[in-house]
Amino acid sequence: MTNIIGIGSYAAGLSTYLASLAYHQKHQVKSKKVLSCQVTPSDPFAKQLSDEAENILKKQLMLSREAQSFVGWVSGSVTHRGVGFHASTQPTFILYLIPPTYLELTGFNGIFCQHPFYSFTITLEIKGLFWAKNTEKVSFAIYDMPDSLLRDIREFSSSHSFTEYYDDLFSDIGGYFLPIDGTSHREDEVYAKSLEKFTTDLTQRNPQGCRIAFAVTKCDLSELWVNRDDPRGLVQRLFPKMYEILENWTQEDKGKVEYFTTSSFGVFGKYCEPNSIIQSESGRAFAVIRNPQEWQPFGLIEPLYWLCTGKML
Repeated sequence: MTNIIGIGSYAAGLSTYLASLAYHQKHQVKSKKVLSCQVTPSDPFAKQLSDEAENILKKQLMLSREAQSFVGWVSGSVTHRGVGFHASTQPTFILYLIPPTYLELTGFNGIFCQHPFYSFTITLEIKGLFWAKNTEKVSFAIYDMPDSLLRDIREFSSSHSFTEYYDDLFSDIGGYFLPIDGTSHREDEVYAKSLEKFTTDLTQRNPQGCRIAFAVTKCDLSELWVNRDDPRGLVQRLFPKMYEILENWTQEDKGKVEYFTTSSFGVFGKYCEPNSIIQSESGRAFAVIRNPQEWQPFGLIEPLYWLCTGKML
């Protein structure tokens, strides 16, 4: 079992990614050698995530483009952070999937951070010689961290309470999944400073090195879709500062990095239209699944498989 930390940029849609991974159990992968791919939730919380996502999709409600994540104190009690969904009709509601008894609570400047933890098994049927078929199973567990964490790494790194929380990110971890909102290129410099701090600390705490999967999300959008087959080039153009930091880190043999493109919604139709409609409510943007019958997310499996095995599909 590989333990993975998911640390995304603001509005990258990590929770939506995981909900899509859990619900859409038969995924497509780019490799022609892979005949089929199935994702199976391996613990009660991943199964609950799958069940709730399925119920909502069948009612033609929407997955949040940036799943609601709340961290803090409300009326003297901890606000529970979980996967959020919006209803497509008024009033808006948030559905929390993680029971408070399971949450990991860590003190940070008077605020508690909670991170959901899900386990999955990916089963691949791979084409062998002649008519032979081989089955490969990959198991992993992933932490869904707050989307403010990547920015906070640099801002609060000197805080003692944050340091204690931060140190947990490097304990018995097999890899790091970094989903970055593909439309957030203007934030490249801000995130690059935090990423530089993170990779430096990662090297100090894990000198043997580890893997970082950098995934550009929302690639159903036309300006990103056309470059989906060149993830490295896309990252180099949109996020040159983060790209430079990661490349320098790998060239010094401190770890390994691969680049990916993903979409929790996918495209549909002859002209590959985004299978989502962006809406806003109370100043918050979110996406509605446009055509549930043709819903096919893409790129969800490849980064996780690479983090677990070191092999590309």
